[in-house]
Amino acid sequence: MKLTEPDRGWSWAVLGASFGIMVVNGCLGQGIGVVHLALLESFNESNSKTAFAGSLFAATQSCGGVLAGFILKKYSCRVATAVGSLIMTVGFTCCFFLNTLDSVILFYGGIVGAGAGLTYTTAVVVLGFNFEKKLNIAGGIAVSGVGMGVMLSPVIQETREMFGNRGLFFILAGFSLHVGLFGALYFPSRLEKRKTVVVRSLENLNRTSEEIYGIDLGTNDVIKSPDVTKELVPSSGKITKQESMISQIYNVCTNVPFATLCLCLFVANFGIYIMFLNLPNYAVLNGGTAIQGSVLISVSGICSMIARVLTGLTTNNDEVDGALMLFGTLSVLGISNICLPLYGHSYGGQIVYSVFLGLYSGVSFPLLNGLSIRLVGLRYLATAVSIQMFSVGLGILSGPPCGGLYLDSGGTYDTCFLMTGFIILGGAMFSMTSEYFRKRRRLPVETSPDRDALI
Repeated sequence: MKLTEPDRGWSWAVLGASFGIMVVNGCLGQGIGVVHLALLESFNESNSKTAFAGSLFAATQSCGGVLAGFILKKYSCRVATAVGSLIMTVGFTCCFFLNTLDSVILFYGGIVGAGAGLTYTTAVVVLGFNFEKKLNIAGGIAVSGVGMGVMLSPVIQETREMFGNRGLFFILAGFSLHVGLFGALYFPSRLEKRKTVVVRSLENLNRTSEEIYGIDLGTNDVIKSPDVTKELVPSSGKITKQESMISQIYNVCTNVPFATLCLCLFVANFGIYIMFLNLPNYAVLNGGTAIQGSVLISVSGICSMIARVLTGLTTNNDEVDGALMLFGTLSVLGISNICLPLYGHSYGGQIVYSVFLGLYSGVSFPLLNGLSIRLVGLRYLATAVSIQMFSVGLGILSGPPCGGLYLDSGGTYDTCFLMTGFIILGGAMFSMTSEYFRKRRRLPVETSPDRDALI
């Protein structure tokens, strides 16, 4: 099979497939509210316990990237997506037959969420294997699919009305199966094959002779490969030992600039998802209707789709730095949060904030591939993105409950949003701290992927 060349040909079909998977994940992610209503009607359990199903789904959708790292290391993006699609389909189908909320929480929140996280993370990683010069543009277009998925969330509600609370899960299983069809378009690329050759060669170093051999990606003949040798041999001249997935995670996490960037993602999403969860109810408490509250989320989704495309276009050249872009957008969002008590008591002001929330909350995702390659290199891309998505998931899982505890203890929404703004500003500061550590260590734009460059 002819391998896909970066930035041209079939790479754009891969981008289309990634976009389609993002649309499905965005639709399912924003559909947790509809599923929440379906579970309330079906099981008549408490609101807090029922809400845990949707919260767990959103968290595992991000944290599922860890599973993606293990599968991508051994197999390919196509296999990882097929496995994730199958997990989602089986999980939703089982929910159709379950009779207790606890079991639904396990299958919907845990199993389906993990499958969704696997497909989502792979849809991000596959772009790094198919684009080089136009990586940020591709990333912006792909993740804008999440915003389109938010716009399509009313489809989930219409499905529920047509097929009932249980039938909803069966239809969602069909949606999930389509993700596997998109993943079938992930044809192997030259960059992905090169990464596989490097990893497999590392795993067999203890059996190699004095010379290291690689695979000529054009002819599939076994020849001496200077490029592979360069990637495998550190500048010190010593050959590293066999590298397991655990050691890869350790090496990446001990990279101080990368670890600080993950801390930025955790803190920022901790605050951002407090806003996503509470903004509709905030509108109702200020005299709006439930429909008006849902419109706020739709407005943020539309703006998010636009912002992600523009971010990719803006950062596609060296004139705009991705780390600086991340710092600036999070800072603007934090300031808009701090000022929300001043203008947010009118519905017009809430619309204005929804625009800010959509434009600046999802900018980090188009930048993940570029920032990861700059900090840890191409060979560690899958592991790095997996850890980043895990950090995002931890923020999603911990932020809304902490906000809820504060409100339940007598705190006001205005004070909660004010503190959330400072939290988001803290995330922005961590992004610049990561860049400071990178420049202090003088890491090049494309870091050598050997371990010596990572620690």
